[in-house]
Amino acid sequence: MLQVTQRTVTGTTVHSTYSTFTASTIYGTITPSATSSKILVHAFFKVHLGKNPTTYLGGSLQIYKDVGGGGYSGLWPTSPGAEDFSMGAYGGDSVERNKSTLMSIHYLDSPSTTSAITYKLYGAAGPSSGYGNITTGGPGANVILMEIDGS
Repeated sequence: MLQVTQRTVTGTTVHSTYSTFTASTIYGTITPSATSSKILVHAFFKVHLGKNPTTYLGGSLQIYKDVGGGGYSGLWPTSPGAEDFSMGAYGGDSVERNKSTLMSIHYLDSPSTTSAITYKLYGAAGPSSGYGNITTGGPGANVILMEIDGS
């Protein structure tokens, strides 16, 4: 382990589009000390889904990264609509159509750079969901980035 960064963030982002990921407020930055290093990305956060007209709530998550201020690009998974998370919402009561849960996403990256890298969480609503919120809830979301010796 070469270095660890941790960032706690607040804020809520509404993701109402199924076909396109949109940025959340959840991100962390690290500058690798060697091009051979690997970066382990951990993000812990709360998800709220609601206004679903059918029997389940769902959404997609993706980690994006920006290297040296060059702009964000999708890292993993690669496309929206993969239904990376879902929750049951059976019954006609509107309360049953609003669910929250704590979630996490993890990824091991091999960036081959010593420039600053920002990893940011993006989200998309599920195909039958009205919206999906990635929120920090309670004490906030947490992003932990670990640089691992890759030599």
